[in-house]
Parts: sequence; C-alpha cells; structure tokens
Amino acid sequence: MNVRGYFLCIGLLISLKTLAQYSDRAIPTTMTYLLTRPDARSSGMGDVGTATSPDSYSIYANPSKIVFADAQSEAGLSYVPLMSNLVKDVSLVNFSGYRKTSNKTAFGVSIYYLSYGQVNLTDDLGNPIQNYYPVEYTADLTYARKMGEGFSMALSGRFLHSNTRFEKSNANLVAAPASAFATDVSVYFEKPSSGKLADGKWSFGAMISNIGTKVHYQGSRSEFLPTNLKLGAAFSFHLQGSMQKLTLSADINKLLVPTPPVYGSNGEILDGKDPDRSVVSALFTSFADAPGGFSEELSEISLGTGIEYSYNENFLIRTGYFHENPDKGNRQHFTLGTGLRYRDFGFDLAYIVPTANRFVLKNNVKFSISYRIK
Repeated sequence: MNVRGYFLCIGLLISLKTLAQYSDRAIPTTMTYLLTRPDARSSGMGDVGTATSPDSYSIYANPSKIVFADAQSEAGLSYVPLMSNLVKDVSLVNFSGYRKTSNKTAFGVSIYYLSYGQVNLTDDLGNPIQNYYPVEYTADLTYARKMGEGFSMALSGRFLHSNTRFEKSNANLVAAPASAFATDVSVYFEKPSSGKLADGKWSFGAMISNIGTKVHYQGSRSEFLPTNLKLGAAFSFHLQGSMQKLTLSADINKLLVPTPPVYGSNGEILDGKDPDRSVVSALFTSFADAPGGFSEELSEISLGTGIEYSYNENFLIRTGYFHENPDKGNRQHFTLGTGLRYRDFGFDLAYIVPTANRFVLKNNVKFSISYRIK
C-alpha cells in the first residue's frame, strides 16, 4: 500500500462515523474502531450484546456479566478483515478472556490490535524512503463483582495507543504517535421469569465506555475518544419440552461527546455549543448540545436488535438489524451468523449485509473462536 492508499484507508475508517457524503452532522471522534464489535456472535445479532448471556467477549460488550458465566474461565480470539473489497491487509484482531476467582468476583483482559498493513513512505518527489506499518491497539483490565442477587457491576481500565498520523519534518513524513487512558463502567441485572408457554430469563445491562483523556496527535488539536453509552435488554427462554432456546435482544447507543455546532463562513459558531470542552463536561452536556434541538439528539441514538436460536446449546443461528441515522454515520445493515460448540470449543461466523450505500462494510465477515474451562 502506498501513502495515498494509506490515507484513503484512514479516511474510510474514520468514515465509520463521519463520512461527509452523508452529512457534516456526524459526531467526530478518534480511534473509531473502538465502536466496532470484535466478535462474530454479537455482530451476527445486529451488534447487540449489553444484556445477552456472558462469554469471553463480554469484556467489550458488558464486562459486569462475566460473574454470571457458567464456565470458570473462557478465552476468545476474533479476526475481522476490514474493507476487504478495497485493500487486503487491513484487519482487526481481538483477544478477550475472563477468570472467575470466586462466586462473586471475576477478572477480565482484552487486547485490540488494528493493523493497516504496509505503507510505502515516499518523499515529495516520489522517491521511496521506508516501509511503515501503522497500527492502533488497546489493552484492558477488568474487575467485576456481584453486588446482590442477580446484580453485578464492573470497572475496566484501558491503555490506548495510535501510531497512524504523520507530520512533516525536513520535507519528509515522520510518524506522530499518540496515547491515552480510559475507563469503562458497567452494570448488569438478570431475573428468572415464568410463563404458561415457557420459562425464561430477563436481563438488562448498561455501560459507559471510553471515558478517558483526549488524544493529542502532534501538530493537531486534541480529539475525543468515542465515549459511548449503551443500554440493552434481552429475554431468553427454552421452548417447553425441548432443547431449543431463543434469545431476543436489543441495544441502544449514544455517543457522549460534543455535537458539532453550525459554523459561519468566518468560523464563528452560529448555532450550538463550543465543542472545545472537557471530557467531564461533555459527558453531561452531550444530551442537550445539538443545534437541531431534541430531534437531533434523538437522531444520535442508534439501535440494534437481534435473535439467537440454539439447539442443545451446540448449534446456533443468528440474525439481526442495526440502524444509525443517515445524518449521524448511516450504518444500516442486516446481520447473519452461525455458531458451533464442540466440547469446550466454540466457533462463530458473522456476515454483514449493508442496506445503506456503505461500501466500507461490503463483504464484511467476522470469525471468532473460544475455549472454556469449566
């Protein structure tokens, strides 16, 4: 990949939230890959996961669930080729796992690694300088604890590093890396339910992720991490007298960062609030800072819905739908997925079918494997 192709890829990845062809009303953040579901299970269910049953990838979706997991520990590895219809060497890899240390406590770890492949750096005359391999990665550590019957909380710490930006030095391009720290706070609640047709379980979850320092790339202004609020609910039940189980789930998401105001020709703010504010201020003011008022605030909420069918907990089929407003990113897609459990091993596959004109997501396939220790 040459420098031109590299910057095309960077622009397309940032476009997961900010493609100008859709609108300039999308909320700008950096490290947007943090909003990408890493595992095939949740991706196959319409990008839900805040309240579904716990697994190794709960560290991303809602780590407070892991204290309710059936297995004592579990580890998972996922692979996501990004923009495979445009380039062949951009991929996202995730490793996640947890370990229950008692009936009430558990620890989890997670590593994100996003590779942009090889970039051929050149000078202003097009002469090759060196090959460069830009990457972004995060490392998480989670502590989860039961706070009561059917209720738990979790706190996660995260280190983030980005080595994707460049600046000019002596007429050449040199790397300008940046790092940041963030935390996640989450809660989870589950309650059994009895009915005439089937007995099941309700579950609810909430999480605020990526509450952290701004990212300062050398030569540019500080940028917000994609601080995100997730709320989810799920209902799972066994069909009476059978080994078949259904799970119905839904998640909503809203970014807790400033909505861009409307600027005049001289850069003055005509409507809305100045986005140059602290992270703490943005957490609270992001619910009422959109120039379009309440209707624009509602448009910043995305929705995911999903269904999972399992037979004997070994064979699984999934589908779902994710919707984001066209003015706020325009991620709209159906999802399909399947899973297979063999002894303590799990294999999952997901495929995304865009319904909006998002060529970035075309042919997007995700693969996940997991291993349980009961």
